[in-house]
Amino acid sequence: MTYQIGLCDDELYQIKVNGLFLKEIASKNDIDMEYHGFSNGMQLRKYLLSKELDILFMDIDLGNESGVELAAQLSKQYPKMVIAFVTGHREFMEEAFEMDAMGYLVKPYEINRMERVLNKSLLQVSALKQSIKDKELVVNDENLRKKIKCKDIIYIQRQQYKSMVVTAQRQYCVYEPITALY
Repeated sequence: MTYQIGLCDDELYQIKVNGLFLKEIASKNDIDMEYHGFSNGMQLRKYLLSKELDILFMDIDLGNESGVELAAQLSKQYPKMVIAFVTGHREFMEEAFEMDAMGYLVKPYEINRMERVLNKSLLQVSALKQSIKDKELVVNDENLRKKIKCKDIIYIQRQQYKSMVVTAQRQYCVYEPITALY
């Protein structure tokens, strides 16, 4: 499988450096990947309209746009895309991890740090793709047993005594803990 990696940074030099790091990591670890560079959020959004990214390395300062806000929007829209931050700003680390970022690299950083974040991200992508490929979740909804394809589930959250299984089409309320649904 060829992994699709995105690099979004308003500095073209950083896209080139990160691209070289990715090529070296891929060569060293025998990883089949392609990377795509984006210098602003508009280019990235346009690309995502027709193609997918498995992993996105996002800068926080994109000129007139916030990378944290853009990543938050994209993570909701593309829940299977793993996001990590590459930035010169330490102060946004808490916000990044609140949105479940896979990593937070502060420039300048060593290639081995990017390699660790990339390897963790690749494991996450592989797990997402393999674990939900053909599986279904059976829930009791309105006294009927219904099958939901796991690939259609956007997220599951616990609210007091019930779990909410959310898909693009609707929300299912079930009285089972998340661990039982898992």
